[in-house]
Amino acid sequence: MYSPDFFTPFGLSPRNRMDTFEKFREPIERGLTGVIKSMRDDPKIDNDNIFAVGYSNGGFWVCYLAGTGQINAGVSHFGVWKANFGGSITNRYPVDYFSKSSSPVLALHAVNDRVQRYQHAQHQWSRIKSSGAPFEHHTYHSGGHKWLRKLLGGPTDKDAQKRTFQFFKKHMK
Repeated sequence: MYSPDFFTPFGLSPRNRMDTFEKFREPIERGLTGVIKSMRDDPKIDNDNIFAVGYSNGGFWVCYLAGTGQINAGVSHFGVWKANFGGSITNRYPVDYFSKSSSPVLALHAVNDRVQRYQHAQHQWSRIKSSGAPFEHHTYHSGGHKWLRKLLGGPTDKDAQKRTFQFFKKHMK
């Protein structure tokens, strides 16, 4: 298991986290691609079965890895679908990562998410699906944003973990 930290090298914090998606997007993409290359070079790793799961900001980067076909499949838990501040969507990503040749993605999101509003997620999901990318989503009625922190071991968390492992198993080679 690899767990890349892209916040520390770029001086990111909750205050400037949106810089992740624009100012530092390309260097982070290169870094994550490097992580996948390192995994593929590791003889202990099954190159045919590399998956990614991400929470919030990490869910955005799952879309990069799966959208560009670098992994078998990815799951985004309460991911970032609107990668900018303000009322409208001005950043084309993560939608622009997706195409017909993308690896499958499962998005898990709660309707009561106050950080990544459900209506923005739905809008982006419909754009991804219209690209022909293999994309699924599941909606929770509770949990909000960061259900792991708030409801660890609760029904939303347990179901999300179960769905994550089922999705990965479905896409194993």
